[in-house]
Amino acid sequence: MDPFLNQLNQVTKDITLQKEKNLSLNIAPIFIIGVPRSGTTLLTQLLISSFELGYIDNISAKFWNNPQVGVTLSNDITPFYERIIAEYSSSFGFTKGPFGPHEFGYFWKRWFNYGDTHELDPEQLLSINQTEIKNTIDLLLNHFQIPFLFKNAVAITLQIEFIAKIFPEALFILSSREPIYNAQSLLQCRYKYSGSKNKWFSAKPKEYTTLKNLSIYDQVAGQVFYCEKKIHQVYKHNETRFINISYTKLCAQPQKIIETVADKFSNLEIHVRRKSNKIKNFINHNKIDLPISQFNELENSIHKFYGDEK
Repeated sequence: MDPFLNQLNQVTKDITLQKEKNLSLNIAPIFIIGVPRSGTTLLTQLLISSFELGYIDNISAKFWNNPQVGVTLSNDITPFYERIIAEYSSSFGFTKGPFGPHEFGYFWKRWFNYGDTHELDPEQLLSINQTEIKNTIDLLLNHFQIPFLFKNAVAITLQIEFIAKIFPEALFILSSREPIYNAQSLLQCRYKYSGSKNKWFSAKPKEYTTLKNLSIYDQVAGQVFYCEKKIHQVYKHNETRFINISYTKLCAQPQKIIETVADKFSNLEIHVRRKSNKIKNFINHNKIDLPISQFNELENSIHKFYGDEK
């Protein structure tokens, strides 16, 4: 951790910019969820450019102990309603520029004390101050009077049931990608991010302790399967609060995705203003990028976990 940023957070953590007040509109937090490498960052960038939403950017992420300070500073530089993402790109979930979306990892780590995996057990979750989490995020909603967007595949996706209980009014937007290409991307990230195919990349579901002893193909296939399973356990009981966005459709028909999300906002009576912005199609990276022998190994591993489902 950067010593300067650590000291900055200690200095600003107790600053209060505004007392809490009741929301004058039906405004809710929005959580982007999905398996790592499923298109969550691209989806986040599209929503930021299409709707007047608050979100954690690369400026406000520096203030994890008091996000209201960071978000207020960032919004004073360029208000949320003026922001259009100029470059739809990222590297392992990291975006460029001061206003690119950020996963806000240090913020979530304040409460989620990860151990061998990123999925906390029920006993660990019981010890977390739920009121503090809710008040911190509600303060952002109250201050700006607009919905706020949060994305973190490790913290939010693997604690989705816990988050859904704290925020029963929240909207969850799920980015879904075909498991074989999702797993392929995770495997490729191992090479690109750490230089080793044997080093785990990103979210560790509770089954990680077993998966880590399997082949690399079984590891990434299992990673996708168990992260999806965690999401769908909550999804099937809360469908009215979910939107399931296909990565393939996101790339081919972004304007249609925007309309789908806008309709959901309207149905839930969540007040969100639209931005005037025409989005071009995105490149779909669902293609075979591994040597065919390795891709076949990966297909076999996907079949082990999904059977005939996929």
